[in-house]
Amino acid sequence: MGTPGHMAHPFGDEKHPSLWLRVRTGQDLLQYFHDIKEFLELNPGSLKIDGINVSFKLITTKDGEKEFRMDRGTTHTESVIGMDAEDAYKKWPEGHGMPHAIKTLLEIFNEALPSIKYELKDLGMWDNPQKFFNTEYVEGKTNVQKYDKNFLAIHGINQFYEKKAPKSWVASGKSMDRKGLERPTNPKTGKLVKDTAVEIPYNRGALESIIKKVKPIASQRGFEIYGDIPTQLISEIDYTDTLGSPFTIQMTAEEQTTNSLSEWLEEVENPKNEKVTKADGKEVWAISKDIYMAVANGIPLLEYLESPEDVKKAISGAIFNHATRMLGNDVKAALDSSMGSVTDHEGVVLRGMEDFPVKVTGEFIVGGQQTAFREGVIKEVEELKGIKDVEEMYSIETVDPDEPETKRKIALIPGGFKPPHRGHVALVTHYLDEVAPSGKVILFMGSGGATPRTIHGKAITYEDALEIWKIYLNNENIAFPNEILEVREVKGGPIGAVIDYVTEADPDKEVIYLGAGEKDAERWKFMMDNPKYNPNNVKVFIEPVPNYNDKEGAPMSATNFRKAIENGEEELIKSYMPESSHDSYREIMDVFEGRLKEDQQPLGIFLRLIEETIDEATVGEMFGFASGNLSNITPGGFEVEEEEEVEEVEEEPTAKDALEAMLDAIKKVAEENGIEVGEDEELEEMSAMGGGAVEGPAMRANDKKKETLIREVEDYLLSTLGDIL
Repeated sequence: MGTPGHMAHPFGDEKHPSLWLRVRTGQDLLQYFHDIKEFLELNPGSLKIDGINVSFKLITTKDGEKEFRMDRGTTHTESVIGMDAEDAYKKWPEGHGMPHAIKTLLEIFNEALPSIKYELKDLGMWDNPQKFFNTEYVEGKTNVQKYDKNFLAIHGINQFYEKKAPKSWVASGKSMDRKGLERPTNPKTGKLVKDTAVEIPYNRGALESIIKKVKPIASQRGFEIYGDIPTQLISEIDYTDTLGSPFTIQMTAEEQTTNSLSEWLEEVENPKNEKVTKADGKEVWAISKDIYMAVANGIPLLEYLESPEDVKKAISGAIFNHATRMLGNDVKAALDSSMGSVTDHEGVVLRGMEDFPVKVTGEFIVGGQQTAFREGVIKEVEELKGIKDVEEMYSIETVDPDEPETKRKIALIPGGFKPPHRGHVALVTHYLDEVAPSGKVILFMGSGGATPRTIHGKAITYEDALEIWKIYLNNENIAFPNEILEVREVKGGPIGAVIDYVTEADPDKEVIYLGAGEKDAERWKFMMDNPKYNPNNVKVFIEPVPNYNDKEGAPMSATNFRKAIENGEEELIKSYMPESSHDSYREIMDVFEGRLKEDQQPLGIFLRLIEETIDEATVGEMFGFASGNLSNITPGGFEVEEEEEVEEVEEEPTAKDALEAMLDAIKKVAEENGIEVGEDEELEEMSAMGGGAVEGPAMRANDKKKETLIREVEDYLLSTLGDIL
């Protein structure tokens, strides 16, 4: 829910331990769903909307004027004071959906402000910026749902909890202490709750009056405005068929247990925050989707997990998930709203059953899950427990030996992945399906190089990124490593590694699929059509993958992911993770907080390393191309006149010429990314050294280092000047 706070599943979580105390057994969970049924027979639920949260408050400016502002709920100064549209456009990059949403929302409500003064006073918001409107903004298509109209939905009034900002951030002006309600203590852990805010009671008549007055102003901008979107019962909520449905759990390859859901619920207990250990030693939450999907896909638990005690906990976790999913579907099927059947939406929110909202999402409890990659999990079990004839046991189709041999499908996915996000995971799962069963997906992941990506000034290493990949893949039920998925660390740059692979590929044996986003597809097509990069004319399919957007409507990128992590915006961070990994949020954040290296190396160091390794090599030697192709190089960069044949020159360009061109290209890339390159005199000194001022056997002995660095430079140039090269 972003700024407003967190919603609980019916079986509770660490932020809502009161549900743990109430829902201790399977029978308690069933009783809770009967309570939900009775609640909805007497009270409307609220439709769960898939939109951008644009919670906003009323502030008093320095001039004593009242004005609506946006608040993200962080301790960042702009949030505590309140953000206007201008602040939003400064905070988010061009093309991000959030500034436009904030601008539209604030324009509507600030225009309406004089007419809703008395309602705001009635709601206690006129002089209290701790209170805010919990609002969803929907314009066209969201991440999941396609809506046929633009609208604002004000779910209610929330109030922030107090929060202290880090002293160093306060001293720098970056953050401020946030005033608010006293933060309560979790009675189970004895620690303060982590929620940003909490829903509070309010005068519903006053909010309805505001919506009525704002409606014509919103309409002028093409928006409708709603309060809470209520649900209505259109049929009886009936759990009979669901409770009688069979659910099978595979204990070993030969032994399985099948009970009705009702019978299972009589046997299990809420595993709460219990963990189980897999046979490979990895610990996961017993109630995680990882375990649920393994059980649902018939993986033998006594082979998959370390001990019978782990199996017992896993069964409880799986049954709690399965019951919540299936009984939730029954609840949704009986509900309708002004925006259609609740079955077609994420779910229903129950306000009033507890002191906090409870969500019933049904099928969305496994939303975003890819079809279980059964071969991978089975391979993992086979290796761990020595099971034989696994293919026959699970009826996995194998290649018919009488069929003629076909070309092997190889998918190449290059990237830095610092860190990987759900768009990357979707790319991998797409190509795993594409190349199965006998092909291979190869992930070329950069090591971080001399200019590593950082979070709070600390480098994200290859090991950090790989650990996060393992968490993602594990939660998608993709065993890793496996025979058709490989991750290769690339020291010199992933783009060059792909070119190397294509250069050596056999066109009679392989067909290559190149994983590329929309923005990179044209560049890759240009290169793969060029004999320089594809000398054997290997068939390369370049299928642009649509870009994903985050919760705020911004295109998903590792850069934006890092910014979200640095800002500490949990719900925004989660929107970058596959939904199957939302329960692993803390585990993923621990990777960043516990393993990031301190030794950040700025771009200036990268350039000095180049300085140390450049000698009298020609441009052709440096880049691996025929030197004549770049004979018209100039110190300012690469300039090639169209329709003009490049004439041979008597003297090949020297390393000094190439270095100046490289520095120019790298500096441009650095400036575009907000990276400070260094002083001009330093660049001049380096250029001079590249021209021959530094010589000797020590430099020439460092060929391997030079090759790695040159490849990194080549990747920079290919990514920015590919259409020229």
